[in-house]
Amino acid sequence: LYTVSEVSALYVGDYPVYLSLNDRDNYRFEGTGETTVTIFFKIVPATNRWTQNIQILDIYEGSLVNPSAYSLYGDVKYYYSAKENGDFSETVPTLPGKYYVYAEVSENENYSGIRSETVSFLIIKEEVVGISVKNMPYKTEYKAFDIFSPEGLIFNVSHNSGRSLEVSYEHFSFEYLNGESFRYGDGYINALYKGVSVSVPI
Repeated sequence: LYTVSEVSALYVGDYPVYLSLNDRDNYRFEGTGETTVTIFFKIVPATNRWTQNIQILDIYEGSLVNPSAYSLYGDVKYYYSAKENGDFSETVPTLPGKYYVYAEVSENENYSGIRSETVSFLIIKEEVVGISVKNMPYKTEYKAFDIFSPEGLIFNVSHNSGRSLEVSYEHFSFEYLNGESFRYGDGYINALYKGVSVSVPI
């Protein structure tokens, strides 16, 4: 009976649709007497919602702060604060402590904005929990009053986070058992790293 015009409509607004009779000689649209009429339809802003509520895990110092939340529309941004009712910003915390975060999608003309609940998370201080000798120093024999030579010495250092790494002697300090050099009968020297010590046999 009639043809409907094609409409390309993606955004909020009022859009016209044109209806044209196929048989213009014998028919008219009722109430108008016309063979073509225009009607309008409206696209209204969509109501946004979370498809996944905000989630975040406690992490150890040095790990990536990685909250996640997903919305039906729009890009999600995260805002952080050291206080639950404090000032929030997009600055991601890095120091050990308790923090708060919420997710937000800003509204625009096509969908509504949404803000998640505020959740807390911890950045746990990473601490050394164990040290072992991986490679012994090149020199291991000394006489009384000799000075320790740490070249070649490498340690395995483990942390409460589960992270383990190799650390060379340059990052350690060393303590003799007596005085400022070896004494007769000394069988080891103490190596210290971030408050934890390990004995290096000689």
